[in-house]
Amino acid sequence: MLGDKSDHGKYGVLPLTVKRWAESVGKNSSSLHHEWAKFDLMLVEPSFEVEQTYWQTKAGMLVEHENEGDIETEMWPLAHWQSNSTVLVFYDWNESDRNALETKKVWLEQKLDTLSEIVRHVDRWKPERHLLIIGNLNVDQQLQWRFSEWTNGRFSNPQLFFEPDW
Repeated sequence: MLGDKSDHGKYGVLPLTVKRWAESVGKNSSSLHHEWAKFDLMLVEPSFEVEQTYWQTKAGMLVEHENEGDIETEMWPLAHWQSNSTVLVFYDWNESDRNALETKKVWLEQKLDTLSEIVRHVDRWKPERHLLIIGNLNVDQQLQWRFSEWTNGRFSNPQLFFEPDW
């Protein structure tokens, strides 16, 4: 998702997506940095160049990607840091696994409750800036991506980005 470290993540899905998004909203004077100040990706404005210092920039977007289940540890700094938007990408249990055990059925619901509590507690000023992107395999073992946004004081139930036509 983040790309190969040998090419500084230049061709990873997340860096390419953030760059595309920045271009689409006219943030042409921004630059993307990997592993800056703890974050997997940080889009800063204005573009960070060698002749200026990092503190002359502002965080436009912060991105964290979590392969394991400890998404709370990733959400906490996202909620604390000032930026225009944050994105947390993580994974839910596959649909076949979710149906096998009761604890897996409620895992995502419990995580969304905890993430909502973190944001309510830490970021009362602009909670709508946070976006969750959740991947898993559906019952046909096809990859699906869902999103959850801040609505009515909490993260919403995940919705599919699009219905695949496989």
